[in-house]
Amino acid sequence: MTPEGWKEQKIEDVLTRVGSAVDVQPDEQYQQIGIRSHAKGLFDKPSVSGVELGNKRVFWVEPNCFVVNIVFAWEQAVGRTTEKDVGKIASHRFPMYRPKNNKADVDFFLYLFKSKYGKHLLTLASPGGAGRNKTLGQSEFSKTAVSIPPLAEQQEIAKILSTWDQAIEATERLIENSKDQKQALLQGLLTGKRRLPGFSQSEWLILPFENIARKSSRNFTPGKGSKVFRCIELEHIEPETGRLLSETTTKETESNKTHFTAKSILFGKLRPYLRKFLKPGFDGVCTSEIWVLDAVQSVCSRDYLYFLVQSGPFLRATSISSGSKMPRADWQYVKDSLFHIPKDKEEQAGIAEVLTRCEVELDRLETQLESLRDQKKALMQQLLTGKRRVKLDGGD
Repeated sequence: MTPEGWKEQKIEDVLTRVGSAVDVQPDEQYQQIGIRSHAKGLFDKPSVSGVELGNKRVFWVEPNCFVVNIVFAWEQAVGRTTEKDVGKIASHRFPMYRPKNNKADVDFFLYLFKSKYGKHLLTLASPGGAGRNKTLGQSEFSKTAVSIPPLAEQQEIAKILSTWDQAIEATERLIENSKDQKQALLQGLLTGKRRLPGFSQSEWLILPFENIARKSSRNFTPGKGSKVFRCIELEHIEPETGRLLSETTTKETESNKTHFTAKSILFGKLRPYLRKFLKPGFDGVCTSEIWVLDAVQSVCSRDYLYFLVQSGPFLRATSISSGSKMPRADWQYVKDSLFHIPKDKEEQAGIAEVLTRCEVELDRLETQLESLRDQKKALMQQLLTGKRRVKLDGGD
């Protein structure tokens, strides 16, 4: 059912395709644009020479257009050009569309095709199998019928959704700033280059890692009658954050595991550059691709160890690995690697407290970002289908 005041119109009735072919010159350089899938917009590809382009058909980018990658339209490879894109070039696989006779707002249509409903329309217009065989039929796309509001309402909807985008982008910047701050603190506080107030004269030790933490090798073999434990696989740990995304139980596994306790620290030895670490807080078992580390209590606190395995020196030590396609950190190398550590447990606790506050703030911002994205998704569903109407200036 079409909302009151809206009209069902074909794309070709409100958008017109534009584009001027480039007369490629062999000795010229050209800046290309690309379009990311999953509604992530445009990006600049490396510049190319006319010689490299050869006989490829390319077009000058027109500003203020809706643009789509016909090969991955079904993955929502869509975007919007701006004045900043003038002078760049686009593949013939990136048709550009401009509003016709003030019937459409570019931003409204961009949001429309970023929505779940828009993805459905793009998929319908992209017959064929998956991948490069599932190409957007440009004739089918032009004939696609959509329900759209009057121009003023389109613009107001786009304005509202843009406000959410701005809030999302601002929160993403805050998250990046918080991550940078945490890394700077890790670099400074865990090497002694930066000292906490009251500890400037306290002694630091330089110790091999095996004197700071022990690697557990207490194995668990699943079998009939075995006790059931909570089980963590490598994919259950989110990279770089220390978050546990999910878990399983030993009922669902047949491979040998390693026991850990609530006081252990876990670190993924397979592809250590992914920086998968965890402070579990419960007893369980994990894949043998995860190191189970227990702090030597006379030397190191558990909380300090948790941040030590996130530090640059530790990650550099784990990068000395074996294997090329599936690199694994080498315990024999890591255990002998030297690390700085405060002798005073109170200084360790102070450092851990500062870094914990950073993590709490990051968690708060991540939760806020997730909430904003959910709100925007709900608004798109309501506003772009007319289920929720906007109030226009001078309207009822």
